[in-house]
Amino acid sequence: MRPDRTPLKLPVWLGPVLAAFGWWLALAWLAPPAVVPADAPDDVFSGARAVQALSRVLGDERAHPVGTPANRAVEARIVAELTALGLPVTVEEDPICAEHCARIRNLLVEIPGTEPLPPVLLSVHYDSVASGPGAGDDGSGVGTLLELARLLSAHPPRRPALLLFNEGEEAGLLGAQTFVGRGHDVAAVINLEARGTGGNAFLFELKGAALPWVRRYAPHATAPSVSSLYTAIYALLPNNTDATVYGRDLPVANVAFLGGGVRYHTPVDDLAHLDPDSVQHLGEQALALFRGLQDDDLSDLRGTAPGVFWDVGFTVLRFDPLPFRVFVLALFLATLGSAVYRGQGLRSFGVSLALPLVAAGTAALASALLHALGAQWLGVPAVPFLGLVASSFAWAQLGARWTEDTWMGPALLCAGLALLLALFLPEGSYLFAQPALLLLLAVWLPWRPGAPVLGLVASLPLLHVAAGLVHALGLSAPLLAGTAALALVPQLPAWRSPEPRLLAGSFVTAGALLLATLGLP
Repeated sequence: MRPDRTPLKLPVWLGPVLAAFGWWLALAWLAPPAVVPADAPDDVFSGARAVQALSRVLGDERAHPVGTPANRAVEARIVAELTALGLPVTVEEDPICAEHCARIRNLLVEIPGTEPLPPVLLSVHYDSVASGPGAGDDGSGVGTLLELARLLSAHPPRRPALLLFNEGEEAGLLGAQTFVGRGHDVAAVINLEARGTGGNAFLFELKGAALPWVRRYAPHATAPSVSSLYTAIYALLPNNTDATVYGRDLPVANVAFLGGGVRYHTPVDDLAHLDPDSVQHLGEQALALFRGLQDDDLSDLRGTAPGVFWDVGFTVLRFDPLPFRVFVLALFLATLGSAVYRGQGLRSFGVSLALPLVAAGTAALASALLHALGAQWLGVPAVPFLGLVASSFAWAQLGARWTEDTWMGPALLCAGLALLLALFLPEGSYLFAQPALLLLLAVWLPWRPGAPVLGLVASLPLLHVAAGLVHALGLSAPLLAGTAALALVPQLPAWRSPEPRLLAGSFVTAGALLLATLGLP
């Protein structure tokens, strides 16, 4: 017996309200945990204590590139902080020439463990660029490592920790190269970085076998932030950090926060703009990784085996690639079979496919026009961001005029995209597999008013990635508008196009917000 196709009458305001709520959830998902105050117990990582230590290290907040008197002063203050904790510091000084030539001074502190095992290296760099004080890059790592030194020395771990404050990262990864050149015996590396002054601390790069890394990290992470998609995308980029050097021979986990990227390598990468909540999350991520590396044998971290994994706010889901590919194929076939059986979904599939393409194309034209008129989009200004999101809302309203009353089309699109990614970029296939599964449930859900709720939940991973891309890459109009519209696809059947004057008002509002960019300083 074929299912009932009686149209489900939904209020005109439901789509925009669900979409706005979804954006709020996605942005809240990207918010770091609240900073732990400085008077917290000594067995707890405190971002406030880390920022206080960093404030003492940076002093007058002068820029301190490699080899300058200002960097020698920063070095002396780091040594003073460690000495005050009763920790002896070893200075390793080496001349090196790579992109630049310099005499590098690396600071090493070993915190003994209760077992004689090879140590885990926790690495940061203490030099800055010449254009700013580097409170985020990589002062946040320096403050975090000082707080971890305090915590681990007061509560010795099972496996020793080797803390490295290296010099010369900004001049060509010089400190990491000199450390590796000395042949230190370490089991694994945790590298701490920043590309901004705030936001979530992402575990964005894993070198070695990814799934064993995630399996060890997940049980200790109170606010996990990790995805196989991040690691796969980062591997395609030309960016380098100290992890690039360590990862040639060692398993490495690389953690950084990316919010406030407009301040990266500028004079306002300073303490006034550094978010203590982000430092808190950076420390919690490092501690979760370190606590997951206390076993005798860490050989499972070596190798190149990929995995499919992502955080869902409170835990991390993880799968082997081959079984997940089989699941994605089965999901696609089930979705396609449902579309054939129900005899619906073709038109809504076309609208779902066109929506992000049209939104990205029009945003590209708007961006070109505004740049020609002299607009400057620095970072993520609220006005153009809202304008681009509003434009995706307007296109969704227009698309709703041709969308059938079914979640079949969006389910087909998500299942098809999941299958394409499973074939060519399996680490990212979860991004559409999860929405496709929920939308297929929405198609067959007996209680039809619950389908919009499933559509909202299905859109959250896409909204999360859309917001994360803005943090990582800045405000790219086509990228934001396209991903924002794509994130609305799972919700599209819940939209009802309003009367023409309201639809026109939505486009006028989006256009006015984008034009307001011209008035930004």
